[in-house]
Amino acid sequence: MALNTTPSRSSASYDTELSATIPMMEREMLDWTSKFACPTLKIFLANEKEVEFGPDGTYRPNFAYNVSDVRAMKRTQTFTTGAKEIASQMAWETKFFYASESINEIEKRRYARSNRSMISLAEEKITQMNNGLTLWLDYNLFSDWSEAEVSTDSYINMATHLSSAPIPPDTYFRDLTEHNNRIYSIPMMARPYNASYLYTLGNVSSNNTQWRPQYTDATGATVTRDTTAYNAETHEQTQIITAIANSVDFDFTDIQAHARKLVWGIGQEYVCPMPANLYDALENYLKASTERRTNDTPLLDLGIEASIKWLSRNMTFYVEPMMDFLWPNSIFFINLDTCYMIADPANNPQVNPWEKLQNSTELVTSVYFEKQLIKEHALSVSSMNGYTTTG
Repeated sequence: MALNTTPSRSSASYDTELSATIPMMEREMLDWTSKFACPTLKIFLANEKEVEFGPDGTYRPNFAYNVSDVRAMKRTQTFTTGAKEIASQMAWETKFFYASESINEIEKRRYARSNRSMISLAEEKITQMNNGLTLWLDYNLFSDWSEAEVSTDSYINMATHLSSAPIPPDTYFRDLTEHNNRIYSIPMMARPYNASYLYTLGNVSSNNTQWRPQYTDATGATVTRDTTAYNAETHEQTQIITAIANSVDFDFTDIQAHARKLVWGIGQEYVCPMPANLYDALENYLKASTERRTNDTPLLDLGIEASIKWLSRNMTFYVEPMMDFLWPNSIFFINLDTCYMIADPANNPQVNPWEKLQNSTELVTSVYFEKQLIKEHALSVSSMNGYTTTG
């Protein structure tokens, strides 16, 4: 029997006590801004777009890959026209993931004999689900898609890859039969073009000149990228960074040079996650320079205090703890107008109320989501790699 039925039993019945409370508790599953949410996840969720999907479950934004030719003319001109395709479409599929928990009758009876209620127990289970989902999205935003256990065990143990981070032990993403059974990561969006190792993202080949991200590898650093041939079913990691060695000291002129590659047109604004050591160095450079700076950034509304806005380049840099563990020698540049998370409103999330499983001792609940991280332009995401600080 569902726990959220209309109260109809005596006051001693747990159905009655929980009937008005469990449905309201479903909102707690949406608490993505818990202490487990990293700054970048908060930013993407604040800018998330809900999209109505068609029968094929694919989001297809248009993009221009050609413009009209311009010709010199005479006063007496017979105009020449030519057939040229101007636009095409991307194709992005969302990915599903879920969490579920149970309460068994033994736990229920023991809580009934204590000074805590079943509501307290249900809250603990929901907190477990919320923190697990949040941690998974945190990790997934910065994953390099190289986890070896996917092909052997069909799961990712996030604790293995965040071994030095203060996270709960043995937090798994299970049933991952392929690397691409999840949303894309920022590093996957920032892969550069290489004529020998083309890849496809959003159904667009990196061979398209409008689909080639900018990147800066530090002079003297050794940045190694995956050179296995791309295969949409078995290997999508082509050109992802697999190792960074011999990192060089970070200098303000490096970031100036990279910024010049990105600032085209007016009004483009970037958020730039970076590890703490590189952020500290950049903050010192900006304080010591004549560049205008301010702490009054939109990120403050999300509780992100460690940020600084470089006004002349319209870029906001902030400390991203996940990068301390996964990308300690890199900086990412993200244009939120053209790189954002999409979700189906019907499954954002889909929450199933607590139910009693027939012929079992279990009461169960589950929640599932449908999301994807997409980019619409070559300059949506870029990266600097191979930097460190020795001072």
